[in-house]
Amino acid sequence: MLSLRSNRLNGGIPASSQIQASSLLMLDVSDNCLASTLPTNVLESFPDLFYLNLSNNALEGTLPSSFDNLLKLEVLDLSHNFLQGKLPPALRQNHTSLAHLVLSNNYFHGEVMPRFSNMLNLAYLHLQNDGFIGVLPASMFNLPVLKVMDISGNNLSGNVPDYFPLFPHLAILILARNQFHGIIPVSLCQMQKLHILDMSANLLSGVLPSCLSNITAWTKESQVLLPAFMWLSPSYSNYRVKVPLTTKGNALSYEGIPLSQMTILDLSMNHFNSEIPSQLGQLAALRSLNLSHNFLSGHIPESFMNLKQLESLDLSSNHLIGKIPPQMTRLDSLSTLNLAFNRLSGRIPFEHKFVTFEASSYRGNKELCGPPLENDCVFSSPPQQHEEEEEEEEEEEEEDEKQGIGESDFFFFSCIAVAYVLGFWSVIAPLLLSKNWRTTYYAKVDSCIELCKEKLHLS
Repeated sequence: MLSLRSNRLNGGIPASSQIQASSLLMLDVSDNCLASTLPTNVLESFPDLFYLNLSNNALEGTLPSSFDNLLKLEVLDLSHNFLQGKLPPALRQNHTSLAHLVLSNNYFHGEVMPRFSNMLNLAYLHLQNDGFIGVLPASMFNLPVLKVMDISGNNLSGNVPDYFPLFPHLAILILARNQFHGIIPVSLCQMQKLHILDMSANLLSGVLPSCLSNITAWTKESQVLLPAFMWLSPSYSNYRVKVPLTTKGNALSYEGIPLSQMTILDLSMNHFNSEIPSQLGQLAALRSLNLSHNFLSGHIPESFMNLKQLESLDLSSNHLIGKIPPQMTRLDSLSTLNLAFNRLSGRIPFEHKFVTFEASSYRGNKELCGPPLENDCVFSSPPQQHEEEEEEEEEEEEEDEKQGIGESDFFFFSCIAVAYVLGFWSVIAPLLLSKNWRTTYYAKVDSCIELCKEKLHLS
């Protein structure tokens, strides 16, 4: 074995005529600064090579035909370079021993290997962030031991094939950032060993399949990935399987034990337009669920209270309505929550685990209220109750009016009675009881009458 990794080597790779190492089995020159094209006959001197790692350099150009001679090659990692062109036909036809193929983060283009029929030992396929186009060939599904398939970040199109159940051992399937359209085939629900499914940033539509709850690896809390996902084999245990994943809002590369424990369902940034199936609440072993940036409607299922292992939940940028189920506050493992930009309403259940979430988790929901938001909850009465209250108010007003009328009548007649009494005792009573008062009064009256007669006579 020859390992020169992480030594800041620069320059180019020498031609085979300058190398005398015919018995070399493993060659690792990754994580350096090699910047050149690969010599045409660079690998002719290594007929028994079964491990080749040239990743994380600045190599450019196309793959030389000398790759055709590496018939014993099991691990080939050319990722993170500037390689380009179409893949040589011999790479997919002659390498029957190839178990781990990593060509990610280059500039390869063309169709994705139309012929995979000879790669019966291929277990790890990483073709992400290249320029592959077209549809997934049917021959790709003749890979009986495939465990990881990452073909994200290309320009692949067409419907998602329904051949995936032909991969009985597939545990990680990443189809993100392509142009797949149509619905999710129900056949995906038959993949019992699937731990990570990422189909984000495509053009998928239709309903979310409720049968996703049939995937055993997402429903049994004790399930973990096989130890084989931590390394390839004892022969090269330093080379671990690395898978880039996005969870909790961060894009990281997972390997080893963290990768072995991950369970992820990511269907974000598509065009799904159904309600969220309540059956998704049965995914008790799921650690990350992302359904954001779709057109999902309806309520958040109360069954989500059963997602006891869930660490990250993103339902943002949909059309969800109703209240946040208060039962979800019991999700003790939940550390990241995003319900922003929906149409949720009511008081936020601010208790238990939900006390740790900030206002940004709920922004864009105009009818949500209570901590951690600044707007207080002021609820209006329900329509029926409001009508009853209005009727009661009208009845009270009528009673008040009647009572007011009665009181005014009583006051009016009381005033008349008082005036009568005062008039009687001040005028009539003296006339009846006092002789002098009567004489004076009638004399005054007679005087007035005589005066009036004189004025009338003169006129």
